[in-house]
Amino acid sequence: MKSPRQSAAHHRPRILLALSVAALLILMLLGGSILYVTVARPDVGYGLQDLLRKRTALELNETEAGGTEAVLLADIRAGTREEITWQNSLWLVNAAHPLSEDAELMLTEYKDTELLVDRSGVSALQELLQTAEEETGDRIYLMSSYRTREEQEAEYLADPQLAVPAGTSEHETGLALDLYVYQKAQREFITAKGGVWIQEHAHEYGWIIRYPFGKKSVTGVSFEPWHIRYVGKPHAALMYANRWTLEEYLEQLEIGRFYTAAGYAFSRQEPRDGALLIPSDWKNVTVSADNTGAYILTGQL
Repeated sequence: MKSPRQSAAHHRPRILLALSVAALLILMLLGGSILYVTVARPDVGYGLQDLLRKRTALELNETEAGGTEAVLLADIRAGTREEITWQNSLWLVNAAHPLSEDAELMLTEYKDTELLVDRSGVSALQELLQTAEEETGDRIYLMSSYRTREEQEAEYLADPQLAVPAGTSEHETGLALDLYVYQKAQREFITAKGGVWIQEHAHEYGWIIRYPFGKKSVTGVSFEPWHIRYVGKPHAALMYANRWTLEEYLEQLEIGRFYTAAGYAFSRQEPRDGALLIPSDWKNVTVSADNTGAYILTGQL
């Protein structure tokens, strides 16, 4: 009869062989996963790498407002107050907050492309794409911009895995754009130098990656590195630095509160007697509805 020590020694080669086979299978699986991500899903590969990169958070500080003036919302929208600019730049459009069919759009043609975009972000878009080309050598084109409700419905019926139902798409606002580099569109956009540059610098020009990696549970949409959205410089900077989606950013702005960050001031308000409270020390004030019943005020300090 073998002793326990002899029995263990007898089985050791089998154990070592089993461990070696298991290790080999794990390496093969890992290698296959890396190959799949690199070749078939470059967007996932980039997204995973980006999550590992540290970003310096930008703090949103709550503050007290000084002297304020109650300004009628009707006057702001009509443009009778020259020091206050009305925009649609912070509209939240998703499945929970569809765009009204009678929403007042602010569209203009982008250069000579016959593509319509919201006029608030035109100059920033031109600067963004020009700088991207200068920095990377890649010329970036607009694949799609504004869509009518009927066009969005057709997109959804053609590919419900990629498009969203009519009324819930940002393309119906003119604030969202799909970009591409020659022969590199959608997921492949991230394999272009220009595509990577857009991911890392769009916020400097007031644009965000609207559907970032790992945020589908928040936005309802998987990572779309080719889909950018105009929100304005200070808001884009906060969202990028803190890895907030537009949904998460709006949650940071409590109704009736005032905030400051990086030389700007913000307030999210619901109208009182048809008016919004605007601090007297704010400069270059913009006001945008957020499509939830509230309005976001932005000013320079």
